[in-house]
Parts: sequence; C-alpha cells; structure tokens
Amino acid sequence: MPQMIRHLAFWPKCPYGDHVRHFRTLIVMTSRPTDHPRIRRPRSSSRVRALMRTGWLPGQHGSWMMALLPFLVGATRGGWRPLHLLVLAAWMVAFMLFSAGSWWIRSPKRQRFAAATGTWAVSTVLLGGASVLCAPKLLSWAPIFAPLIAIALVQSLRRRQRSILARLSQVFASVFMCPVAVDISTAFRRTHWFPWQGGELWPQAWCAWAALAGVLVGSVLHVRCLIRERGNPTWIVASVIWHALTVVGTAWAAAAGQLHWLVPCAFALAFTRATFMPWKHQRTTIAVKYIGLAELVVMVAVGASLMVAP
Repeated sequence: MPQMIRHLAFWPKCPYGDHVRHFRTLIVMTSRPTDHPRIRRPRSSSRVRALMRTGWLPGQHGSWMMALLPFLVGATRGGWRPLHLLVLAAWMVAFMLFSAGSWWIRSPKRQRFAAATGTWAVSTVLLGGASVLCAPKLLSWAPIFAPLIAIALVQSLRRRQRSILARLSQVFASVFMCPVAVDISTAFRRTHWFPWQGGELWPQAWCAWAALAGVLVGSVLHVRCLIRERGNPTWIVASVIWHALTVVGTAWAAAAGQLHWLVPCAFALAFTRATFMPWKHQRTTIAVKYIGLAELVVMVAVGASLMVAP
C-alpha cells in the first residue's frame, strides 16, 4: 500500500465577498507511480466505446431495445415471412444512420462521424431500395415516418436531441414498425387504416402498437424523473399517472380479447417500478446501470407478453 500524505489547509473567511467560501480544504495525495499500475479496461469494452465515439454504434444502450422490440412483436404476432428479415435489416441500418447522422449534424468535428454516416447511408439506400422493390406497398407508410424523422432531425440541429419532443418522435417512429411488420405478415391485405376495418389481425396490431407506445413513453418519463429531472415532483407524478393509465388501458384491451392477460400483468410490473424507484432514488442514489437494467427487464416482460396471442 502506498503512503498517503494528506495536508489540510484551512483558509480563513474572506471579508471581500460572499462568493468566496468560508473554509477550503486542500487534499494533496502523493504516491510512487510504480505502486499504482495503470488500470486498463478490457479491450472489448474499449473497442465498443471507440465505435460509439465515431458513430458506428449508438451511444445509448437502451435505444437498441426501442428499435428492435416493436418490429419483433409485430412479426411474431403476425407470422414471420422472408421479407421481414430484409425489412428488419433495412430498419436497423436506418437506425444506425439516424444515430450517426445526428452526431454528424451537430458535431463541430464532423470528419469523426463521416465514415460511419456515409457507410450507414449507403447501406440504408441499398437495403431500403431492395425492400421497396420487393414490396412497393411499404411506401404507403412513408407519410407517417417522414414527419417523425424530420422532427427528430430538427431537434438534433438545434442541439435539443434529449428534449421530450425529440424522444417522443423517436419512440413513435419505432413503435410504428409494429403495424408495419403485421402488414407484411398479412401480405398488405388490409382494407383500411382504421383498427376496426383492417382485417382479423389489424385490431390486435393497433392494440399492440398502443401498448408499446405506452411502455416506451413511460420509460422516457421514468428515466427523465430519475436522472435529468431528479427530485422534480411534476415529472414523478406524470410518470406514475401515465403508468397507471397504461395498466388500465391494457386491462381493458385484455378484457376485450385483443391482448393477453399477461400484458396488464407486465404493465403492473412497470407501474411498480415507476412508483418505487423514484422514492428509493431520493434516499439512496441508484446507479445508472441499475436503472438501465430495470428498464431492460420491463421491456423484455412487456415484449414477451405482447408476443403471446390472446
């Protein structure tokens, strides 16, 4: 163990201004460099961080679940087809493009993200074009996705990528992949956009869409009140009320035969998390990784319950 030399020097009260603290403590620790070998992180972790810093991977781990879950739920509920794999690949590279492009737009060092943005842009054009060639009716969903993506990009240009508007636009762009996947499963045989006039699976698809929107919006509110708005009672109350409404809504859909009863049970778990964790966070700080793990558990529970047919 190296020897630690701690020097305490108390500075007297300064009579010339209140902005100077009354007392200051200066702690100086000295040790021999040989006694402290450099702590190196695993190479895999360093490589992942390097890919995140250059735009090749999204910087937020939770965004993967937000991008994947709605499409997986829709494809599982409707039935998998070969076209699902192509569209899923196109959607994921588009998701990568948005992540890298948003960094490229607002960063003063654009050359750092240029390679990733260009690669994901070319991949999106190729896979997206192949998807449209295989299923031209996919373009009927473009009027829904275009304004949501535009809102998210404008918020990135204004350096407000963490605003509620930006988060919600990203959430709903991901959630709409659920009915898109169901539309692919039914070979685009829907007759109308309305939930009650689109075929046998169409009402269930829109109920799953509403449930996914509920859990993802609730996740945004919950994480916001734990981190960026910690201790703000307005955000805590909004999160709790939203989660309570989702439990009631999914229970009503389950009673109507559109969702399995496991869905409101999963949302009850989400409601418990939304009420307990802010209370616990005010007394003992919860590490960010545990907040993320709790969100992952809730997402997996909700997603698994939505994949079960009613």
